[in-house]
Amino acid sequence: MQIKDNLQIDSIIVIADADEKTPDQIEKSIIFDGIKFEENKLVSNKIINNFGTFKNINSFLRIIPRNNSGALENLILDSIKINDKTIVDESNKFVDTLPPEGKKYLKHKRMILKAKTGVVFSLIKPDSTFSELKEKFELANCNTNIIFENFGFLKELIK
Repeated sequence: MQIKDNLQIDSIIVIADADEKTPDQIEKSIIFDGIKFEENKLVSNKIINNFGTFKNINSFLRIIPRNNSGALENLILDSIKINDKTIVDESNKFVDTLPPEGKKYLKHKRMILKAKTGVVFSLIKPDSTFSELKEKFELANCNTNIIFENFGFLKELIK
């Protein structure tokens, strides 16, 4: 992405889903013209804009879930499991024990994890199964401390 044309940008915050990648792989995969990203570090980047003048742009990378490998779905399931362990465990067991014809759409590990998360959401809030992700976080049974632990840093950066 080229950002030199937009002089209004002061900071870029990237929130990346860890999936199966290392922090180094994620850092290298984020490509902004001349902007360097480091995990959990505010980096001051000096670039030359299209007018030939220097511009400071801050960058910040947060990889979630924190202190845990895996995908955002793991974070969500862990937060729900605090209050609804049985639902999460039984949903996981349901997806894991599907016969081969039931797993025809679940070819990759990340798809299996998404299916497990979907089953949990369908059981907890059947009426909102197809609603926006934002609504999923507002589940009465979801422990928001885990969510805020991973996204709370934004309050400080945006000040």
